[in-house]
Amino acid sequence: MNEKTAMKSPKITMTCQDQILELIQNCPTERSLSKKKEILYHINSLLVRPDQLKIPSTQSHQLTTDYINMALHRIEGKVF
Repeated sequence: MNEKTAMKSPKITMTCQDQILELIQNCPTERSLSKKKEILYHINSLLVRPDQLKIPSTQSHQLTTDYINMALHRIEGKVF
């Protein structure tokens, strides 16, 4: 690849930390509770094992918006 090719197609990479931050910022604006749950589970899956939260299964515990917001705040504190 030469310089001209590199300039035409810049390589954009998003670190895992950037991706987590973006998801955390976007989650509160999501209206659907099921979508918020999806985002929370996805964020948790991106974390290294020691930083992952133990999120109760949806069958045994009804996740609320308040729980999701608290979990996002805890994740943000661990990652950043």
